Amino acid sequence: MGYMQVYRVGNSSGESPLGKISRLLTGEGIDCDDLGDDRPDNGCVLIDFTQGEDLVNETVATVPQLPQILAASTMTLGLRQLAIADDFVSPDMPDAEIIRRVTTITNAAIRIVEDVPDPDKKRVLVDGGTGEEDPLYGFAKVLEELGVEWEPLEDENDMQGTGIIYSHYRRLSYARLLQSDFPGYYHIQMAPNPELREEALSVGDFSYVTPKVESAEVGERHTRFMEMLDRMRDPDAVRDDPMDDQSLDALFIGDRNIGNNLQNEFGDDIELATMATTAGAMAEAKKHDLVLIYLGGKEDAKQRLAFLQMLLKEKDKPDLALLFLKQAPDQLRAFCQKNNVAVIESNRPSEIADSLLALSA
Repeated sequence: MGYMQVYRVGNSSGESPLGKISRLLTGEGIDCDDLGDDRPDNGCVLIDFTQGEDLVNETVATVPQLPQILAASTMTLGLRQLAIADDFVSPDMPDAEIIRRVTTITNAAIRIVEDVPDPDKKRVLVDGGTGEEDPLYGFAKVLEELGVEWEPLEDENDMQGTGIIYSHYRRLSYARLLQSDFPGYYHIQMAPNPELREEALSVGDFSYVTPKVESAEVGERHTRFMEMLDRMRDPDAVRDDPMDDQSLDALFIGDRNIGNNLQNEFGDDIELATMATTAGAMAEAKKHDLVLIYLGGKEDAKQRLAFLQMLLKEKDKPDLALLFLKQAPDQLRAFCQKNNVAVIESNRPSEIADSLLALSA
């Protein structure tokens, strides 16, 4: 197993389900970090199911490109969890099962998207005989009852297609070959017993034990796989990330007419509040993402520079910038460089806005 990254959403402390599973994965060399403001392209996300379905829905909308796995307190919820997420794990599962579920779904998603970024078709294929005497006869009937359109696997390979391939048990060498010949597909083996299911999982295929699988579970999992494909291929179609709607919340300390002019010229990307004096500015500054200070005339400059020096001493402070409508004096430029204060030299609102957005990026 190569490097793998798992992201967490929810309560991962102490003996919480997410905490236990996170520690298990970390012990196996799988990095687990809080999702936070990250928007990764690869990996998977573990969601704390104890915090309710709203958190699940919010996470899917935020990072639809990642497989979504519920971390639940018990595995007995089963199909209910599959109805709202791509898979589920819980501390009462065997450790090996948890690790396999996480690694299999993550590796498959990476392979499908990276190897076939722009598929030319999406199909459901069945690899194996489906006649009355064949092992997949009953399973094919289940697909038909569920209204799933499928076709027999007849091509030698398909390097540009995507979808799902259902098959009877495969030898390890054949399973690996089929993955390389059909890289854009989820590969699901219908194993006749638990031992052969373990073998299927060892090569990165998904697998059900055919005599035990119920049509309801097949239907739920089939729906999830197809939805995963759609999300990964076109995440923007379902993305509703609150961070996309966030504008930069900035405070301007300087001449009010300059602040008002900037506010009128800035677009929706920047919300600018203006304070002409430094009275009460310390408390106000901590409410904003960034503070932009214009020194102005001699007396104002003394007060505003003193305020900047006070703000620099604060442990939790916003991003800071000094605005110069002309070239900044060398002494002030050196001061800003030493104290990690940005210098913006422009009298054009569009250029000032671009500089502020670059600072907050």
